[in-house]
Amino acid sequence: MHKYEEKINKFNLADKLLKEVYILLLQAALFYGEGISMADLMKETDKNRATIQKRLDMIPQARLIVSKLGKTKYYRLNLMIFKDA
Repeated sequence: MHKYEEKINKFNLADKLLKEVYILLLQAALFYGEGISMADLMKETDKNRATIQKRLDMIPQARLIVSKLGKTKYYRLNLMIFKDA
C-alpha cells in the first residue's frame, strides 16, 4: 500500500480531494474485489456526487477501472499503471 501511495504522490496532484480519491481507488483495487461505489466515495470524502464525479473525470481513463454490478458502478485504480513506474 505504501509503495503505491508513494507512486501516487509522484503524480503531483494539485488537488487534495483528487489525491484522496486516488487513495480510495487504490484501496478499492487492493482490498475490494469489485471496487468502491459512488455512495461509498461520497461517504468517505464527505462530498456530494457532483464533486466526486468531477474528480473522477480528472483521472485519465487508463488509470481508472469502472465496472457495473446491477445498477451500481464500482470504481478502482488500474494497478497496471504502476508496472513500469
